Amino acid sequence: MNLKQVERLLKQYDINEDELEDLLYESFNSLKKEESSAEPEPGDDDYDCKKASSFDRGIPDCRKVFEIWMTFYKANGYTKIKFAKKICDIYNKKSSKQLSLDSFIRIVGCKGCEEKESGFTKKGARLKQAEINNMLKDILCNGLDIKLKQDKLFNRNITIYEIDDFKKHLVPETKDNFIAKIDKDYKEEEMKKEEKDRLFDVIHVTREEFKNNLSDSTKTSGSDEYKLNLALYAFERGLDEESLKFVEILKESQEVKNTTEYLQLKAKLLSNFKRDKEAIETLETLINEQKPSIDVETHNLLAASIKRYAFEQYKNKVISEIQFKKELSKAKDMYSAIFNINKNYYPAINIIYLELMLVDDSDVNNIQKTIEDAQSLWDSSDIKTHLKEKDWWSFISDIEFSVLMTDYDKVFFKLKNYLDSLDEEVISEFSISSTIRQLELYKTYSPSLITMDLDEFIVKLKDRKALINE
Repeated sequence: MNLKQVERLLKQYDINEDELEDLLYESFNSLKKEESSAEPEPGDDDYDCKKASSFDRGIPDCRKVFEIWMTFYKANGYTKIKFAKKICDIYNKKSSKQLSLDSFIRIVGCKGCEEKESGFTKKGARLKQAEINNMLKDILCNGLDIKLKQDKLFNRNITIYEIDDFKKHLVPETKDNFIAKIDKDYKEEEMKKEEKDRLFDVIHVTREEFKNNLSDSTKTSGSDEYKLNLALYAFERGLDEESLKFVEILKESQEVKNTTEYLQLKAKLLSNFKRDKEAIETLETLINEQKPSIDVETHNLLAASIKRYAFEQYKNKVISEIQFKKELSKAKDMYSAIFNINKNYYPAINIIYLELMLVDDSDVNNIQKTIEDAQSLWDSSDIKTHLKEKDWWSFISDIEFSVLMTDYDKVFFKLKNYLDSLDEEVISEFSISSTIRQLELYKTYSPSLITMDLDEFIVKLKDRKALINE
């Protein structure tokens, strides 16, 4: 059969190039499955989230990828398979784990999700279809010709249920509509258009390329405002060492050194590098600058650093037990002030930890009252709202609360459900390590309130961490 005959048949049966490519690919895979005597997967009619217009747990990531392809690439000649190959090639160049083209085709085609009463569950290839990992999100939003706002499309704190609402966020990032994190255009030192355009080019690339850009002096030279933007974007993308380098460069800058954005970033980085004494000094300076206003994030950061520094000093026998408890009380009071403002679960779980560490564990009545107060505090927090958003920190905080209440039947039930439902990238090694560290601190400093079941729970978390490292 020659080319003209093929074209005539396609026209006769109204089959376009995209549909033909899909048919050939599906036929080839069906033949492979028959040859291998494998059980056939359910048909697309039963497992196809493209038909849904809304989702009760938020839109699956694979559907988001499908909409990105349909909106920006299909009309420009990228068939489903061609687009999948494009992102597959970029992914495998950057990842140590090589994945098959089939994995990406299933994602772009929005296949592999099994419909349940509660939404869509993951099923299929190694790269999960319902929830994709951070590297692929980075490629889709920063590594292709069309630049997109990753935080608006994939941030778990922004849960979108309706497809039409999601499509409203499918707006390309361009130099014309780009808004930097810091752009004080009412000041004389504002970034000029040339700097804004250069910032756009420097950051709208994959994380690996951005890291390389940060070591290129031709791309990092500019105003202090420009450099602070680079530091903020570097921190946002997990490039702490690179971010801290710019923070150090800017420490004498009259323009930015006393700003909230600069000092909060500096404190976060210092804490990440276990320099909490310096972080505390930085945050206390900022709080004095902010008075009489109370900035919740600044106070949260300060309470966390005070707590961590107290543990470090007590462990190294720098301070007495009396002083140690005094510092923990100081941190608890600060968390309490924050909770009174926002009722957020984060200060709540920290208050509960600290109250149980500070309680006189020889007084049974006092312990019981502390536990009852903790339950009341947790019930009055916004934890239930955050649990709907499926992020690791709210889930693990809810589990930790059950640990602190020694409700271990509920602990292990929740843990299994949460670990089964969350994306591997959300349950990162860092996330689990942070949780294990928190629980082991509690175990060390509240030994009389601990049961043996806590050890079993920590072992399960360590097992999960080991799986991530494989």
